[in-house]
Amino acid sequence: MVNSSPQILESIYQQFSKHGILVVGYSEYQSNYGRVFDFHVEKPIDKGDFSKIYRFFIENYRYMVLQIRGERPVLRFLPIPERTIPFKRLLTITTFFTVGLTGYGLASGFAEIASKLGIPTGLNPFATATLYTLLFLLALGVHELGHIFSSKREGVLIEGPIFIPAPPIQLGFIGTFGAVIMMKTLPPSRKDLARLGISGPLSGVLAGLLVGIIGVFSSLAIPYDKAVELAEAGDIGSMPLTTIGLELLLMLRPLNGEVLLIHPLLFITYIIFIVTFLNLLPIGQLDGGHVLRSLMSPRAHEKLGEMIIALLAVVGLSLLLLNYVAGYYYLMLSLVVFILRGFVAKGQHPGNANQYDEDKPWHYLIPYLVLLVMVTPIPIG
Repeated sequence: MVNSSPQILESIYQQFSKHGILVVGYSEYQSNYGRVFDFHVEKPIDKGDFSKIYRFFIENYRYMVLQIRGERPVLRFLPIPERTIPFKRLLTITTFFTVGLTGYGLASGFAEIASKLGIPTGLNPFATATLYTLLFLLALGVHELGHIFSSKREGVLIEGPIFIPAPPIQLGFIGTFGAVIMMKTLPPSRKDLARLGISGPLSGVLAGLLVGIIGVFSSLAIPYDKAVELAEAGDIGSMPLTTIGLELLLMLRPLNGEVLLIHPLLFITYIIFIVTFLNLLPIGQLDGGHVLRSLMSPRAHEKLGEMIIALLAVVGLSLLLLNYVAGYYYLMLSLVVFILRGFVAKGQHPGNANQYDEDKPWHYLIPYLVLLVMVTPIPIG
């Protein structure tokens, strides 16, 4: 891809002429990644023309265009760094391994309980662990593919998905911290930012629901008295949290005084919902942060993030005072998002590339709230 200064400048002036843009000032300087060009223009460029210019320079020169608010609008042309995520392949292989171990642990436990109850399942722990791994990572991948398809539509450059391993369930966790994509360029408009934010959680929840339908009908309904015996023996335990989305799935399998021993595939849905709740929090550059940032100013968005962290901590402490184990989850969540906001995503959310775009996409708030209601963790007594 050619990106010498004379050629870029020639293309910039051609685009300005094509869209009727009048330049009143110009400067350029050298950055760590190449030449940066600033053009002061007579008046703000409308949203449609800006999006066309934005896409043209990303596709042809690998330059991002910003329209910066000031006394006079500034069109800034920035070279996009050529960076890759180190150890990406190793992270993916390790995640397959740790998620597979988690699947094996869950499948072995499920088969053992079924055997104690004399219920034939024909479940092979190795085969189930393989299926668990593939479906779990597929559900995570679908979440990220939602972002990828949205970004391609908008001309936004991203890298990923990158799977992040974690200790398996044998060591007290679930085998993965999920997957992420890295945005290399800002979306051109508020609407594009909101769409990019909502596309991942929406795709992931739909994938989780489909896996959950299989998981619900693969789970075992056991008599209540047998469940009590197993619980007293320490063989099974109750989940500290549920979600409305999970409860809707369980309605597909009516129980008559029985207890549902969840299949490993239903556990996938449970974890997908819990992780999606974290992702939907309107904090920093989480998916929920993108959606809410498209609707408010940087300062208001920052204040909202601070309030959410405090609210999570208060909910956690309140639940612990009421003897709900779920209180530990909310306290841990408040700590995680505090770290994400303060040390990973430092500073205010940058928003979209066009600072003169004032069309707030309020219609994206509806699917956002629906998803949030479906996956918000509800403590179980």
